[in-house]
Amino acid sequence: MNASPLCGLLARQAREQGARVAVVSEAEGLSLSFAEVALHVERWAGRLDEIGAGNVVALAVGNSVAFVELVFALRARGAILLAIDASHSPAAVAGQVGARWLLWRHEGREVGDGVRLLRVGDGRALPEGAAFVKLTSANTVSPRGAIFTEDALVEGVGHIRDGMALTHNDVVLITIPLSHSYGFDSGVLSLAAIGTPLVIQPDVVPAAVRATIAKHGVTFWPAVPALLRAISAGTSSGNGSHALKRIISASAPLSREVADAVVAALGVRVQEFFGATEAGGIAFETRPADPDAGGTVGLPMPGVRIEIVDGCVRVHSKANRFAMVSEGGVETSPSYVDTGDRASFTPAGRIVLLGRTVHIANVGGVKVDLAAIETFFRGVPGVSDAAALAVADAARGECVVVCVETLARTRDELRALVKQELTAREVPRDIRVVPCLPRTERGKVDRIALEGIVRV
Repeated sequence: MNASPLCGLLARQAREQGARVAVVSEAEGLSLSFAEVALHVERWAGRLDEIGAGNVVALAVGNSVAFVELVFALRARGAILLAIDASHSPAAVAGQVGARWLLWRHEGREVGDGVRLLRVGDGRALPEGAAFVKLTSANTVSPRGAIFTEDALVEGVGHIRDGMALTHNDVVLITIPLSHSYGFDSGVLSLAAIGTPLVIQPDVVPAAVRATIAKHGVTFWPAVPALLRAISAGTSSGNGSHALKRIISASAPLSREVADAVVAALGVRVQEFFGATEAGGIAFETRPADPDAGGTVGLPMPGVRIEIVDGCVRVHSKANRFAMVSEGGVETSPSYVDTGDRASFTPAGRIVLLGRTVHIANVGGVKVDLAAIETFFRGVPGVSDAAALAVADAARGECVVVCVETLARTRDELRALVKQELTAREVPRDIRVVPCLPRTERGKVDRIALEGIVRV
């Protein structure tokens, strides 16, 4: 078996906290101790004989105990893990990014608990030291992965531990996908490196979340604005007691109205968190009540140095990725990460985000590559051009609207096509068919004019 630092950390937790509950899965009706998780990891590793060291293996089993255990089992075998959302065409994404194997719940050899192993390609050789690949956006059109060493991941969870004062006495509620960087870092990594138990709750109905928080003594909840909006609207002040100490908001802007509603409903002030798939945690608000905190995402996390270069965020951290992989191959990366966020500092050193420099929409906390969606439409026979826009949406932060230049396709035809080919997050809220997109004098799409069309 492979000498994995993360597996070593989990083994230490099993020795020191063996009988303590480590993972609870409400949907599966499971509750496992640290010792049981460690034992299951060994069993999983023994069932995966085909997987050799250096193989890229995609893991797409959703938020489950199996996801947590398989992360460590794959690293024990020396495999390079690629975490994929189970609903985002995992076989296609796995093949595009260069995985050899896919663990999911559909076709392939049964390896236990409904999980199947499928060969999806010949695989791609990744640079020495590669241990994990995190997809930078949740789409199936042009997936790109950030490549990390285990040491970088351990460094990153250390930033979370020190910056958020997370300890083994905390209990973490997981309502966000474990396959996304935000959930993976504050869930799977904290379990091993810090010893914080996880409570996995897929039901985000406010009553279910509130009951889970009280039942399991949850103290720490990494969330997104859409979830916070729902629970604040569905919960009245003074309704029950709980041990919750920290509510974290990330992935999309949180309105002051929702933040205040959460305080009224749960009595806990929301703390803003700013992170990136390629860099892990970047900034965190430790004192949300400070007058200077309003409209910011907090101060740089311990171990992170932030520059504003040409008005944009540049991150220097030992937790950064060291390479990128896509269908086109592997690219080495500089030691710093440019996040694509425009920003400025307050006098107190907090970060104010001013928008994105790249063509990205944030739909319910999930980043969607608008340029990739445009490329998809341009490849449809009969379509001359397409332009996708991120439009403000009260429920999900942003939604996607696409204007398609075509005389040969109807809106209904295009909508039926995207429902077949794209994920639910990528399917535009609206498709506008136009005979000609507005253009500037230089022939580029006039996005200002386009926004006017969309608002009509």
